[in-house]
Amino acid sequence: MPKQGLTEIVAVIDKSGSMDSIREDAMGAFNRFLSDQKNLPGEATFTLTLFDTNYNIVHARKPIKDVPELVRETYVPSGFTALMDAVGRTIDEVGKRLSDTPEPERPERVVMVIITDGQENSSKEYSRQTVLDKIKLQTDVYKWEFVFLAAGPDAMQEAQKIGIKLPNVVAFAANDGGAYVRKMRSLSSNVGSYRCGLAPDWQADSHDA
Repeated sequence: MPKQGLTEIVAVIDKSGSMDSIREDAMGAFNRFLSDQKNLPGEATFTLTLFDTNYNIVHARKPIKDVPELVRETYVPSGFTALMDAVGRTIDEVGKRLSDTPEPERPERVVMVIITDGQENSSKEYSRQTVLDKIKLQTDVYKWEFVFLAAGPDAMQEAQKIGIKLPNVVAFAANDGGAYVRKMRSLSSNVGSYRCGLAPDWQADSHDA
């Protein structure tokens, strides 16, 4: 059996040039999310991928309490949106690491949160179909939870193209830092519920000021 009470949180976060307009709000919302998760009971590890034209797996299975906040030096928006490459590579890296981990040390739950304010426009390694197949495998066989937080009216269609079910899709207004912050607060609350084995309502909004 996997390790009961252990959750791996995997975040794949856009830092393409279009995120520059909400850079401060994006960093603040992430840092509050991180603080919330650190203060929850139970054990969690954290994997973080930041992406623009390229992708960088910044943390891999790091104990949540040891994960540093994002600052201006570590979150620098630039480039385009290689969303498929970032998601596909992260799934592959996490999946391989977990398969190489003795079962008693594997997490009981895995949740991958994908956050982007733009549509795919620069991936070279992974197609939508490849990513869809990978998400379906991890969802159906390994019971990972996938959440897609995206800007604009096309968020639902973009998520469906890679196999993420609609109740797990959260949209926010592009270039609206306040909306982004609210959605991230709600996301944090729902990740907390998921870690406790409760059914999250990913689309529930947060009115916390």
